[in-house]
Amino acid sequence: MKILIVEDNPVDLESWRRLLTHGSEGRHYQFLSTELGDEGLELCRRERPDCVLLDYRLPDIDGLEFLSELGADAAPAVVMLTGQGDEAVAVEAMKLGAQDYLVKDAVTPGGLRSAVRHAVDRAALLRKIAEQRAELQRRNRQLAEANRRLERLATLDSLTGLANRRAIRALTEAELQRAARGDSPLSVALIDLDRFKAVNDTHGHLVGDRLLKLVAETVMANVRPYDHVGRWGGDEFIVVLPGAGASEAAAVARRLLDGIAASSLALPGGATLKPAASVGVAASNSNGRKPGTFEILLHTADQQLYKAKRNGGNRIHL
Repeated sequence: MKILIVEDNPVDLESWRRLLTHGSEGRHYQFLSTELGDEGLELCRRERPDCVLLDYRLPDIDGLEFLSELGADAAPAVVMLTGQGDEAVAVEAMKLGAQDYLVKDAVTPGGLRSAVRHAVDRAALLRKIAEQRAELQRRNRQLAEANRRLERLATLDSLTGLANRRAIRALTEAELQRAARGDSPLSVALIDLDRFKAVNDTHGHLVGDRLLKLVAETVMANVRPYDHVGRWGGDEFIVVLPGAGASEAAAVARRLLDGIAASSLALPGGATLKPAASVGVAASNSNGRKPGTFEILLHTADQQLYKAKRNGGNRIHL
């Protein structure tokens, strides 16, 4: 066991060495010593002693300052020694990390060796507890991050990264409640790609998936910052437009349709694939009336989408 004695009284220094080496245990100790607290701190950092016998009164700093500078991270066990008992100093020393506090006149060989052993054991236990606490905190952070990832996965469509069916419904319900409280309009747009089955049949499902991703990115680029976009299923997307009445909903829908028509997907061999879509919009105005339920808005938008498809596609019905 490596013992650092920080003691400016040479008589006391020799006494602590003699008491510790008394009997058969002496061969188990290796001693370092210094008269100064600052040098003792440097020895702690450099030599990593198992235990420090620390005099309370030192020429440069006192024992409490030493403990405060030493800190708790990977610190050795500390037994403070003082010429006279002072309960307040003892309490403060324990708060700062000392494992024991002994009055010099009352020290015995057995008592000192016992204090050193217990201090080392207690410091090792505290370090183990600190390591376990740090490991627990690390695992808790990992668990929290895993839960956040799972939550994102549970609310996002795996192909497009948009809100999935369940998430977009929840967002719409929340916006409907806000619209009802604030007497404000709310609109819903359903977007369905035209002739998407032909794309899959002609070019394969991988190209179809790429096209869906392209349309999702295009829709996200053309909505307002506070709108909500989700994949409703297959090649169908839903856009929730808080605060939008008929005219504003129509303007957003036109921007979406134009953005989709202007996009293109590169195919092998230099060819390109240009998507087209139909949009059905259900616009709920306020005028003191509730904006209706999610089912009503969705059904109305779906009816308008059917009309757009029946009339040749690549158009908006509101």
